[in-house]
Amino acid sequence: MKKFKYYNPFYGRNYFSENLLPSEVFAGHKTIRQSIPFLQHDDLELLLIRRGAGVLTVNATEYPLSRGMLFCFSPHHFHKLTLPRGHTLEVSECHVNSGVYFYITACPYFIADAQTVPYPPLLAILDEAHVLAAEELMDQISGESEQKAVKIAENQNCFFLLMKLFGALEKFALPQA
Repeated sequence: MKKFKYYNPFYGRNYFSENLLPSEVFAGHKTIRQSIPFLQHDDLELLLIRRGAGVLTVNATEYPLSRGMLFCFSPHHFHKLTLPRGHTLEVSECHVNSGVYFYITACPYFIADAQTVPYPPLLAILDEAHVLAAEELMDQISGESEQKAVKIAENQNCFFLLMKLFGALEKFALPQA
């Protein structure tokens, strides 16, 4: 009779290698004082509206902005920001390559009703309690990244903070049109 040897699921695997996870994270806070023309990024972007108002145009869809909106833009989404004259907008943003999102949504311990690829952009409108939690997560991610690129393999805490933020995004995401 053959004996089977069972291993701990994480035995011998480095799940934080650069081959599985993105290599860098950038996060920070901005106060935006003027409109921003169309731009796009090669990475995935999370954008949390903290204070202020304006209009965000993603591809051809306009989103009137208010506190508590959390967006996830796929790479190469064109987006621009229009602010009313004399207004400011406070945001937190986080840039990672899309490997983080796909790794997290493929993780069997990540629970969401429907895991989606963010196209069109995922949008969650958070209630005040969850806005405060998302702001705290963005603050922690920003602190971990220290306003510069951070190697995930050297900073696993940053990865787990991102997991929590993506969990909130998936939980409160509005239905896709």
